[in-house]
Amino acid sequence: MRGTEIWRFRTGDMVTGTPALHGDLVLFSSYDKHAYAVKAQDGSLQWKRGLQGELPSDVVIADDRALIGSRSYDLNALDPSSGEMRWQRYVWFSWIESAPIVRDGVAYVGTSDALKLFALDVKDGRRVWERTLPGWSWSRPAVRGNCVIAGTVGARAYSMPRDGALLAVNRASGAIEWLLPAPPVEGAKQWGFGASPIATERAVYAADLAGRVYAHLREGCSES
Repeated sequence: MRGTEIWRFRTGDMVTGTPALHGDLVLFSSYDKHAYAVKAQDGSLQWKRGLQGELPSDVVIADDRALIGSRSYDLNALDPSSGEMRWQRYVWFSWIESAPIVRDGVAYVGTSDALKLFALDVKDGRRVWERTLPGWSWSRPAVRGNCVIAGTVGARAYSMPRDGALLAVNRASGAIEWLLPAPPVEGAKQWGFGASPIATERAVYAADLAGRVYAHLREGCSES
């Protein structure tokens, strides 16, 4: 095996999100404000869908929906085979750069200036619940047991306070089970948890913007 290039496909701008596979298609999004599907075998374009804002995050496929966050303040759900819009959830004046995580037909996704974590029905985009967060939630949440784990980022110079934290939210009710604050870092403009956390049966692991890695026991996040 030599890592020989099989094909290459160029979009109109940079691609920063992780692609997704759907059958024989590779789906990905771009800062050129389009989502794409190409053939995995040869890279030939199968469909291209304009989505208004820049698309910085991963494509997530669940329940025959391709979920894509946008800087046009929308979470978009496309048909992964055709690119047709199935539903679109607008979040007032808030980029959606968090890639959703899906469990049992519900997508959990963070936001930026809305300071919200949303639980949305994957089939139709219906809001199951929303939870106010202390800061920007840019990264993909994690799910373990009955909790959604999210990280937030805080900032000093902004129109409203933003605080960094790692927290667990009850999947059924949206109530906060526990919250671990991230203290401001002297001289830093931003602090908190900008990377996606991971959760095991025993603990939650997360890295913060100051270069620290945390392991937090999962109190309040049982499998029931």
